[in-house]
Amino acid sequence: DSRRTCDVIGVSSFGFGGSNGRADFWGRSTDGFAQIRETSDYVEVSCPLCLGPIGVAIPREAPAVKHRCSLVREDRAVYEYCSTCYTGAYKSGRTPKDAGRPDQRIYILGTWDAWSSMEELHKQDQDTFTCTITLGDTRWERFYFVLDRNRQLAFYPAGNKCDASARVMGPDNKRAARTWLIDGRNDRSAQG
Repeated sequence: DSRRTCDVIGVSSFGFGGSNGRADFWGRSTDGFAQIRETSDYVEVSCPLCLGPIGVAIPREAPAVKHRCSLVREDRAVYEYCSTCYTGAYKSGRTPKDAGRPDQRIYILGTWDAWSSMEELHKQDQDTFTCTITLGDTRWERFYFVLDRNRQLAFYPAGNKCDASARVMGPDNKRAARTWLIDGRNDRSAQG
């Protein structure tokens, strides 16, 4: 990375038989690392496994006190994946676990009825909730969850139209258009 928002790069190629080639490229960064570094003190990239955010702080100047990281992975561990997907051990710190309140109820909303009603999920055990939905004519449906019938407390995937492997975000009101997708077309499921 040249640390600039625009750059010119040249590539030359010399063949054994006397053939020569040259290509010059000019590019400008409108987003990504180079552009963000000049305008922000925090960069957020997506985890390649769950699509959830991985945040990286970029200090503008040296802090007055020494910074202490809250989660430090083993010496040879990589930071390619978010803390949710990372399965290794930590040298220092541990990931937070949120048990929630046992009296809270979870509801599902989806395209099968144009987002008009909330259906309560049935609790099977401590960590499992279920419901039954019917695939419509298109054989795919989008959905998300809310806590206690409050659309401001939504659970949603990190991306849009995600499968079950995406990270669960929330509960909060930052869902935008992010939903999970049940796609019956891939396995040739019938409607209904």
